[in-house]
Amino acid sequence: MKKKQLDNRHKDFNHLKEWLEPKLAAKGLTPEKFAYECGITRAAVYFYLADTNRPSVQVMVRMCRVLGVPLEEGLRQYSPRRTGRPPMKG
Repeated sequence: MKKKQLDNRHKDFNHLKEWLEPKLAAKGLTPEKFAYECGITRAAVYFYLADTNRPSVQVMVRMCRVLGVPLEEGLRQYSPRRTGRPPMKG
């Protein structure tokens, strides 16, 4: 049951990894250097790259600033965390 919950949670992500990895490579940034410049932990960057966590809006703003991309582009990659119960099936 727990595995199924994790799989469903993964569907909510907008695959931040697919957006972030090429940006880091283009800027020549390692995840460690990127984390330092954004003021977040290395672990957070690795979680974003693994599509297991998503950044807050405030962190996404800092990430866009460091990457030199428009905020609108970054926010398109951001899917807010859902709260509350999932809808009932059936």
